[in-house]
Amino acid sequence: MRTILFGLTLAIAAPAAATANSVPIADLRPEQNATIVGTVEQIVSYDEFVLADQSGSVHIYIGANEMPVAVGDQVHVSGVLDDGLAPEFYARQIVFADGQTVTLSRGY
Repeated sequence: MRTILFGLTLAIAAPAAATANSVPIADLRPEQNATIVGTVEQIVSYDEFVLADQSGSVHIYIGANEMPVAVGDQVHVSGVLDDGLAPEFYARQIVFADGQTVTLSRGY
């Protein structure tokens, strides 16, 4: 079981519902609210990781929160794609394969 981290809220949710409404990473559009599903490929820094699916990859920004994921985790990430030059997905919520949900309470 994951440890509850300061600044994060942990709950149980049904990841299957998020998958039904998910968007392939390659289909994300700027300022689009979406849920994306994939595997954590890399931890870039204390506030950013790379998520990949079969269509591509994207940097996920978690704001001033502790890093809740590890390389290899299968996750659903809900948030919005930034409209900057380098695409970055600003996460609001992360749902793990076991149904545990992390709500990122410290904004970006």
